[in-house]
Amino acid sequence: MASASGTTRADPSVSIDRSQVRPWAMQINERERKSMDRKIKVQRAALRLCVALCVAGATGAWAQTAPVPLNGLGAAPQNGSLASIEADWSVAGGGPWQTINVAGVPTYYHYDVRAALQTWTFNKPVDLTFEIAGINCPNEGVRLPIGARCEVPATASGISWDEATGVLQHSRADTPLDGAVRTSCRLHGVSALTINGAGMAGTGCRRGLAALSAGIPEITSAVPPATGSVGVGYTHTVAATDSDPDDGVALTYSATGLPPGLTIDPASGVISGTPTSPGTYNVTILAANGPVESLPQQVTIVIAAAPTAVPTMQVWGVGVLALALGALGLRQTRRRGLRG
Repeated sequence: MASASGTTRADPSVSIDRSQVRPWAMQINERERKSMDRKIKVQRAALRLCVALCVAGATGAWAQTAPVPLNGLGAAPQNGSLASIEADWSVAGGGPWQTINVAGVPTYYHYDVRAALQTWTFNKPVDLTFEIAGINCPNEGVRLPIGARCEVPATASGISWDEATGVLQHSRADTPLDGAVRTSCRLHGVSALTINGAGMAGTGCRRGLAALSAGIPEITSAVPPATGSVGVGYTHTVAATDSDPDDGVALTYSATGLPPGLTIDPASGVISGTPTSPGTYNVTILAANGPVESLPQQVTIVIAAAPTAVPTMQVWGVGVLALALGALGLRQTRRRGLRG
């Protein structure tokens, strides 16, 4: 009950069993602890999932690639476009796409070369990935451009690859299963791929491309900030994925149309500096893997003029004081003149 002084006193008529208070409080604390444990477990699980996805995304980060639709192509000449990388292609020699059925051998497919010369041409430099199948006749093979990098599967005991000469060849006659083996190859920074089957087994021996894709770097960062001001620092980092990470060629970055005062670091992709002139600037950014360029990233950057400085109270005060002193001096001069 409340006393006259406003303080609260315990009512002796009310009996409290303190032995019941502590267990109840402990139950509340136990529920809170369990709830917190559940939250921590959920957060840890989410963190593990995030880490797994981020690592997978980082290690599997490849640039824009587009497959040439070999499946269903007729005999050369053929041509087409790869819209996602803005590239055109054409092929002269060979074809068509064939389904190969050989007794005791799994069915396999390729765009036929045989004992001919087959040339794929692109309208700009690209990084190529391709696979060759059907090499199983005695001494059958193909010659690839110098610079190609191929990896023969360990199961293909009869196939060898000589990087120095560009020869992919079958050296045995008793391994027909090798016909279904697909040898993976890469070729960096080219606008043409020539597969030469001439003089490497008879015309009845069929081999050719089982897959062909063209790739270019891809800019993955957001567009730079679209506004800035004269005299105010500006920075942005351009990031991209490499279209051939194993070619030993580092990505480089370039930008045209940057506002005066800004530059881009070709190695890091960092755009930085302090704008010196107001205006509207149309900027084009590229990432390049040697001669292979990404699609352009374009942005319009508007640089505002430097803000006009507003005099502070201190400046105003000095001005007023100067005027006051000047007026006082004028009055004193006039008084002296009158007295004289």
